[in-house]
Amino acid sequence: MKIFKKKFTEGLKKIGIKNGDLVFCHSSLFPFKKNSKKKLLQLCENILKSFFEVIGSNGTLVVPTFTYSVSNNKPYFKNKSKQICGYFSEYIRKKKKSLIYNDPNVSVAVIGNLKKKLTKNPTINSYAKNSFFGRFVKLNGIICNINLDAASTFIHYFERKCKVNYRYDKKFYGLKENKKITCVLYVRKLKKKYEVNFKKFNKEVFKKKYYKTFSIGESYVGAINIKNVENIVTQNLKKDKNFLVNG
Repeated sequence: MKIFKKKFTEGLKKIGIKNGDLVFCHSSLFPFKKNSKKKLLQLCENILKSFFEVIGSNGTLVVPTFTYSVSNNKPYFKNKSKQICGYFSEYIRKKKKSLIYNDPNVSVAVIGNLKKKLTKNPTINSYAKNSFFGRFVKLNGIICNINLDAASTFIHYFERKCKVNYRYDKKFYGLKENKKITCVLYVRKLKKKYEVNFKKFNKEVFKKKYYKTFSIGESYVGAINIKNVENIVTQNLKKDKNFLVNG
């Protein structure tokens, strides 16, 4: 684990992560699936330590803790609803020093300097201009994925901004901490036979060398600036309305 931590810290620096950065991390610990829960916990501890060794006390780390609770007709509870984003996300969610952006469908957990700014006053529309996603873009954050390609949930934020014809804002009604709420999520139009496909996106990202990666044994870590994600999505959607889907 010490060797992994050293290599992971080195990797973060090699892919351009630096002191003071705001980082959003999708992760897959699939290469470590045979490890015991104790070793997985140690792995998460080392990953977290590595991040803050690099981004420092002025840096901020965000992980997805999406539940899609209300959109699936389930009540949402910040501390009880099961998130679907993996072991590292759950580890961060449970940390006492983390704050939750309390969205009943696409919540995130935040640790670091900007955690209050990023989590206060959740918007009714998950992808609104002043939502977590909008704030992250405005602050020029970095997507840093573990064992995953360059795609991220932020693509949906930019799809909405570009007003794609295969998604729309849908209202959902449900319970949040036992209180009745209305929320809005940007969803696919079911009558249109489109399937999400980010192959073209990833091809363009690698073509322009926007996604920098570093291998660590069977694992790897990669990073891309959110402004580069926005440029790839918006420019290509102008040329091809089906850039991000099959159909």
